[in-house]
Amino acid sequence: TAERGKDLKVLGMINDRTGYGCATAVPSKGAKHPFPVKWAERALARSSGMRFVIQTDPDNSAGQVAAEVASTAQKPTSTRKTPVGSHESTGHIERYFRTLHGQIRATRLGYEKAVNATLDGDSAAMTWVIRHSSFLLARFQTWYGIAPYRREFSRDYEGLLCKFGERVWGRVPKALNKRKWKARWMPGRWLGKDENSDEHLVLSQQTGEVTRT
Repeated sequence: TAERGKDLKVLGMINDRTGYGCATAVPSKGAKHPFPVKWAERALARSSGMRFVIQTDPDNSAGQVAAEVASTAQKPTSTRKTPVGSHESTGHIERYFRTLHGQIRATRLGYEKAVNATLDGDSAAMTWVIRHSSFLLARFQTWYGIAPYRREFSRDYEGLLCKFGERVWGRVPKALNKRKWKARWMPGRWLGKDENSDEHLVLSQQTGEVTRT
């Protein structure tokens, strides 16, 4: 998908049984970089499903990631490719990406308003914009009348959220190991929640690093 400043490469997955999707920016197409494969492995690991068939379009780069994931996934996983030009076979993911693009635009505009600056496509924050947008869709965008999160895990999502880019205080990493007079909290911007642990993600105003709290 293209955003301001440069082309962003986005990897997305959706469970066509529950509608639960997730997406992230990736450094490159294919499986040359280890991140896309590791990210997809974690997505399958946290799914309620016990056996998977990863369906990709004929694009060789997506097939490379799927093949690597299938060979290392914790749960039985196989792959298949859709016929060329078969939009019916890729309907779920195409609709998901259309909706995701709209949520990305809304999340980015909200962040720009919060920080009073323009967020270009080559900004590191766009990674978190994409992740948070997919996080919201999975939990609050209904899919055939029911939120995908509820279909996936048989319960509603009840985690606490802030506005994306809102000023917050986050716990300093290893704060409990610091001396009593050392600061244990730091100012920063809220960048969403970790998909696996549900921890808050905070961009430190002091170091520019993203920490979990």
